[in-house]
Amino acid sequence: MKRHAPSLLIGLAIMACSPQDQRVGNAAHATFEPEIERSLRIRRDRGQPIPMATSAIYIDSVVAHHTRSEASTIVWRDDDGHWQWSQVAETASEGSLEVDRRLDYALTRQLSENDAGTLDRLLEARSLFRGDARLSGEPNVGAAFHVMEIVTPRGRIVYRWTGRLLGEAGMIADLALKRTD
Repeated sequence: MKRHAPSLLIGLAIMACSPQDQRVGNAAHATFEPEIERSLRIRRDRGQPIPMATSAIYIDSVVAHHTRSEASTIVWRDDDGHWQWSQVAETASEGSLEVDRRLDYALTRQLSENDAGTLDRLLEARSLFRGDARLSGEPNVGAAFHVMEIVTPRGRIVYRWTGRLLGEAGMIADLALKRTD
C-alpha cells in the first residue's frame, strides 16, 4: 500500500491501493476495507439491498459528536449498463447522549444521463488509480470522515478523507454524495 498526500496535520489521510495489486473481476467476491464492510452491515441490519457490480463506488461517511450518523452510499453500473445510486443512513448514540439506533432514510435512483456520462469519463482518468488527490483547505470541526472504495475492471483504489476531496476522485465523491430526493 502506498501513502499519498502527507498532509495528515490537517486531518486528511488518503491511502491508495495499487490497482495492479488488487484487480477485481467481480465486486461480489471482493474483500472491502473495514469501513466499507461496516457500512454494508448497516444495509444488512436494516434489510436494505447491497448492490454488487463489476464497476461500483462504495462510500462510508461518518459524523460523530453527541450522536453518530453514518451513511452507506453505493453507485454501480447495473446489468443493463445504467448507473444506479443508493444511500442508506442511520443515527445512533455516541458518547453521553442516549438515542435509539434508527434508520434515517433509504433512497435509490438512477443517475441522470449527464451524471452517468461524467462518471464514465472520471473513471477513465489514469490519475484516479495513482491516488492523486488533494483537499480544499482545512476541514471544519465536525466534518464527515469518508472512505471511498472504487472498483472497476481497470483497478481498485481506496481514498480516505475529511473535508472536501479535489481532482477526479473528488469529482466522483461529489457526484456520489449528492443526495437528491
